[in-house]
Amino acid sequence: MDIGLKYAIGCTSMPTLASTASSIRGPVSMRDAEECCADDIVVLAEGGAMCSDSLGGEYRPSCEVVRKLCADALQGSRCTSNVQIIVPDDGLVLSDDVTMDRIESFGQSLQAIFQQMRAKSVVVLAGSHKVPRYATAATLALTPADLGVDTHGSVSRESSGSLVIASTRYAANVDNNAAVDTMRDALQLSKHIGMKGRAAALFDKKLYALPGLSRPEDPTTLQSRFRPRATKGDRTSWYFSERMQCDVPIGDGSPFLLDSGVRTFVFGGESQHDPDGLINAMWSDVRSKGVHGVVIKKAGNRHPLTSCDPDKLESIDRIGIPIIAVGDRNGETAKPRDVTGAYKNILDGSRLQSGEAKLLLAYWLKGAEAAGFRAVEDIVAFVRQKLEAYPFR
Repeated sequence: MDIGLKYAIGCTSMPTLASTASSIRGPVSMRDAEECCADDIVVLAEGGAMCSDSLGGEYRPSCEVVRKLCADALQGSRCTSNVQIIVPDDGLVLSDDVTMDRIESFGQSLQAIFQQMRAKSVVVLAGSHKVPRYATAATLALTPADLGVDTHGSVSRESSGSLVIASTRYAANVDNNAAVDTMRDALQLSKHIGMKGRAAALFDKKLYALPGLSRPEDPTTLQSRFRPRATKGDRTSWYFSERMQCDVPIGDGSPFLLDSGVRTFVFGGESQHDPDGLINAMWSDVRSKGVHGVVIKKAGNRHPLTSCDPDKLESIDRIGIPIIAVGDRNGETAKPRDVTGAYKNILDGSRLQSGEAKLLLAYWLKGAEAAGFRAVEDIVAFVRQKLEAYPFR
């Protein structure tokens, strides 16, 4: 099945290890993936700790780990679906190796899996430190219709689908129980009636909305601007929150493309530039490194529009590219003063997490390009319009 994506054979097939109630196909590339039957579950393995063994303290993701993980999760479970495992052509990666190009390919893969392979139940395995970026990409790449949600927000049980992005904190051989339990939860949730027409991220027995995710430096869980969408009770019971707009992706069906020329700059902190040095670095990157957009934030999650010297902000504004200022990740600091009209190119991203804002800006810049905008003022106006319409700030 050739769908024109940048994928090749990821692994050779292996003997089936699943329980008698289910079967496993793959891992294979997108080009070799089969159109789904109605009851299939597609597992798109991107990488991360869940797909890895730790050898001498070094995490090494592999297809063999993914296949064994799926097989172990299916053993003794009540899941009767067949599982098809798909991997990218450039292999499984850890969070540190997830680039903007990788996220772009991921979004395109999701579109193909739902729209061309006709999948209804999809599980993504990804590195937990980059789950917020995978989640934002899924929110933008998929349409409500891909999950069977109509224009009125109604869900048809027969035609609806689900997306679960799953991750764990440790490698599979370091905490095998957590890895297998998470995989089993992901497979069961993908078919759960409560997940019909929903997309969410799974971590440590909780489901989170895809928008608004962040990952602390020393995490025990994910953080979100939204309350958990579901929590696990005893045994296999899941308790879902009332449906909200954040449960459904917002894509419009256009090809998922990202501008790789977006950078993040941080004011303050021991390892960061002083304000003048940071501004000089911005100018240098715009002139020599093809930077087309910038996200700025302040150490400690303080909002730049509240805490930075207005003279410094005016200097940044004169750089002449779209700039999104973010902070106040969980609503803990003062709301930025009203800066409507104060700056031509600096936009208030409010409580967007910086990685989320970076991906949004990269996506909107490509949208502005597709719309034929070339002048800075037109591009900024386009990004401003998209930012103001984004429902998850």
